[in-house]
Amino acid sequence: MMGSIVGQLVGLAGALAVTVGPLGALLALLNRRDRRRAALVDRVGAALPSVLVRSDLEIEVGAALLSRGGWVHVGLGPSSPSQTGAVITRLRRALPREVRLAVDGRLWGPEPARVIVESLPTPSSLRPAA
Repeated sequence: MMGSIVGQLVGLAGALAVTVGPLGALLALLNRRDRRRAALVDRVGAALPSVLVRSDLEIEVGAALLSRGGWVHVGLGPSSPSQTGAVITRLRRALPREVRLAVDGRLWGPEPARVIVESLPTPSSLRPAA
C-alpha cells in the first residue's frame, strides 16, 4: 500500500513537471521578450529629439521571442529629407546591430519612401570616387 502511494506521488510529480515546466519556460521567454521591447522603446525615445516626437511620428517596436533580434519601424509623416536623414542616423547609432531599422519618410523628393538601414557608413568607408 505504501509503495503504491509513493508511486502515485512520483507519477503526479512527473506529470506536473511535464506540464508546468514548458509553461514556465514559455512565460520566461515572453517576459524576456517584453523587457527587450521596452528597452528598445526607451532607446528610440532617448535618440529622437523632442520636437520630432511631438510632431507626426509613428513608432512600432518589436522583439523576437527566441533571439536577441528585434525591429523598429518609424513613420515620419510630413517630414523634410534632412529630418529623415537625421532620424536615420540617430536611431541607427542608438540601436544594437541585431535590430532592424525601417524608416518611412521623404528622402529624395516629394514622395515618401521606406528605407531599411542595416548600418551607417564609417568615415573610412566614405572614400571619394576615383
